[in-house]
Amino acid sequence: MGGSAGGLLMGAVTNMRPDLFGVVVAKVPFVDALNTMLGRQSSASPSASTREWGNPNERQYYDYNHVLRPI
Repeated sequence: MGGSAGGLLMGAVTNMRPDLFGVVVAKVPFVDALNTMLGRQSSASPSASTREWGNPNERQYYDYNHVLRPI
């Protein structure tokens, strides 16, 4: 079971190894941090997501977050 960033973890592991899970409960899943952060780039101040996951406009953080995407 996972919520918010725990939902991101559950989404990532179930997509990477679906053979290990029969069911996953993701309460308020934050499963696509990359798209969420890219959609918030108009804000002048960094969001909590950007502080936690890095700036997706910087290649190293984009690559890291891209690996965790469920699609």
